[in-house]
Amino acid sequence: MYEIELKAHVRDKEALEEKLKKNAIYRGFREKKDTYWKLTKNGGFISCRIREENSETKEGKDSEIFFTYKRKEIRATENGATIELNDEKECSISGKEALEVFLQDTGFKIELYKTKKVSQWEYGEALLELCLVEPLGYFLEIEILSPVNDPETVENKKKQLLEILKTCGIPETEIENKYYRELILEQNISREK
Repeated sequence: MYEIELKAHVRDKEALEEKLKKNAIYRGFREKKDTYWKLTKNGGFISCRIREENSETKEGKDSEIFFTYKRKEIRATENGATIELNDEKECSISGKEALEVFLQDTGFKIELYKTKKVSQWEYGEALLELCLVEPLGYFLEIEILSPVNDPETVENKKKQLLEILKTCGIPETEIENKYYRELILEQNISREK
């Protein structure tokens, strides 16, 4: 399954929450604690993620652990904003310890930790997540899943994403072109100086 998504900075959380309450269906709260692992290889790198996720929905509370590998691609819109097109491979695991030992033994190192506190909403076929990403602030992520990633499908989904963003009252200029990983690493480097 392909994720076609964008994320945008949220400058007025309360105003966005009001729009979401009017236009979307609330699906619950999740806290996602991510550990990013990185293996440097041939001048590039391979990365993966272990996510510990705690959720609270109307069905109750739950905890899960996921292992994720993504092939990521960024595509620009006509005005220079970007959407992500991710070929995501994910599975749930019963525990993280064996996988962490395997990653260490094969040369992976922990690159960073990330915590997202997420309110999830459903709008048509899209999943909207109002996220507090520590230490970066609030973002709105809008994601549509697709079994295919041909140019026509991606263009159609991209238009849907931008229309939803507009409905939420967020201008396209607030779309963030970098991955959270990059933003957190940049912030960590600037703190070290």
